[in-house]
Amino acid sequence: MTEDDYAEYLKVQAERKAIIMTGNNHTARHKLRHPVRAYKHWKEPHPHPQTGDMLEPGERVTWRIMGVYRRWTVFILLQLLTIVWWTHAGWFPGGLAGWNYIWSDLAIIVEMMVGIAFLNQSMRDARIIRQSLKDQEQLLAEVAKERAEVAEERKLLRRIHDMLEATQGETSGCNGDQDGAVESDNS
Repeated sequence: MTEDDYAEYLKVQAERKAIIMTGNNHTARHKLRHPVRAYKHWKEPHPHPQTGDMLEPGERVTWRIMGVYRRWTVFILLQLLTIVWWTHAGWFPGGLAGWNYIWSDLAIIVEMMVGIAFLNQSMRDARIIRQSLKDQEQLLAEVAKERAEVAEERKLLRRIHDMLEATQGETSGCNGDQDGAVESDNS
């Protein structure tokens, strides 16, 4: 993908995002009233708000959950919950064992979401890198072809130059003889 193609791609994605974002509320309510339309809308890829990458539905949910979960307020609330749970274990189901189970499950869920998001991002990046390498290989092939053509042109110019020198050498040799003959006749 060349820079122009990539720029065009980004432009189209930005326009698509603008169309999605500027939809009026009536349209959004209309989609929610019809489950088939809502499902089709849900299944369509939508752009990531910061990178512009097209995200599948599962990725959109993952990024939204991570956007909520990775805030200082959530971190502080979870720490406060931990302190209260540990100091008053009888108030909560399962006591300290329940706390361990819930936090273990939460850790597994968070790691799964992070893994999904970053694995998909890595695959998109790999696709872009492969395309970039393919473009570079094509460019190198074109450069090698141009260099071969330039080398052939230099060889041709060298032959033409050598032929001109040989022709001038023969001509100057003939002219020298004629000039000498003319000079001898005048004397």
